[in-house]
Amino acid sequence: MVHMMVHMRRLIGGAIAAVLIVVLTPAAAHADGEWVEEETSQINSVDLKAVTARCPQGTVVVGVGGRTRQAGGKAVLVGVVPNADLTEVTALARALPGHVLPWGVTATAMCAEPEGYAPVWQSAAGTSVATVLCPRGKVLYSTGFLVSGGQGIEYVSSIVPALDGKSATVKGVSTRLNAFAVCGDLVTPYGRTEHTVPIGPGPTTAGQAPPLIWSSWVFGAGVHTDRAGMFIDGFSPSVFDDGSGLNAKGRVARLSPTLPRLSRSAAINDDGNVTFYGQSIGSWY
Repeated sequence: MVHMMVHMRRLIGGAIAAVLIVVLTPAAAHADGEWVEEETSQINSVDLKAVTARCPQGTVVVGVGGRTRQAGGKAVLVGVVPNADLTEVTALARALPGHVLPWGVTATAMCAEPEGYAPVWQSAAGTSVATVLCPRGKVLYSTGFLVSGGQGIEYVSSIVPALDGKSATVKGVSTRLNAFAVCGDLVTPYGRTEHTVPIGPGPTTAGQAPPLIWSSWVFGAGVHTDRAGMFIDGFSPSVFDDGSGLNAKGRVARLSPTLPRLSRSAAINDDGNVTFYGQSIGSWY
């Protein structure tokens, strides 16, 4: 288990942020009641993996994330699921057919004492599209998903938080698609940010969305690609993991044209963009 305790002064209405890719040692104490918890599965060639990150007692999940590890675009993230009690986050992934090298999956849970946030869990179901709504009086903090139930390759290609902060829409290739939202009280400044990059020539394309203002916490992350045959294999808010500061990170990978559910037109189209989204909430300054 990797966990990080955020030692920053929080103003009234502040919020937390989390780590996407880190190697950290446990901290000994914490003043403000904010935690980032990460768990990584075993790195091996097993084709289906699941791992759960749990919040410390007395805290709740306010943000979620997950990513594949050492897969090089050859494993599909099929779920990042906060439980209904908001005590843990489970990430699930499956290796693509023919991938036999060692790989893993990481789950990230952003945890906080519930006072000031009052987070709630919401869900919605669909087939290729599912939109999850926040209750009246709440705003979107973070989004998760789960694909299941079909034959062939199941994946998600789009997680988009609404600009007004009231919902999130998840799209993918699946017989059954579940979308999950962590919603909570409005903490200002609040808003969605985004950043768009061209799809790169390699097997994966990564990027990040900035905070709303330089001192904003970032709770949620989203990714959208306008090119068919791409899937999300990582998304999470992050904080100071690589010196880049507070942001929301994501990564997409491309399916091989020989795999099922990918048309020839999608396989030969090298154009397209990826947009990365972040949910900024509050300020630490």
